[in-house]
Amino acid sequence: MNRPNRMLALFAAAALLSGIGLAQAKTETIVTTITNPDGTVTRQVEQREVPNSVPDQSFEWADRDGNGCIDPREAKDMGILNFAKADTARRGCLGRAEYEHALISQ
Repeated sequence: MNRPNRMLALFAAAALLSGIGLAQAKTETIVTTITNPDGTVTRQVEQREVPNSVPDQSFEWADRDGNGCIDPREAKDMGILNFAKADTARRGCLGRAEYEHALISQ
């Protein structure tokens, strides 16, 4: 395997492995310390799986100022990097349909 193909294969493997990590749940460790009546201390350690949370991308969440449209700053905060392309009505803000289309078009 030549060097460019080897680098591409390594990059693809790293991307695949990082994607697998995102899909898996996180492990949370809970340590409980109990002081017994005789003065001794007992620690209980519990580990449990916590599912990864999906960030809220709803129109209502994105519209931080509650004015009914998503301005360029709010759009950027939600990961919409090409506001001008998303603003098809050329109003300077995104309505619900424009916002939802911009999210899935990225």
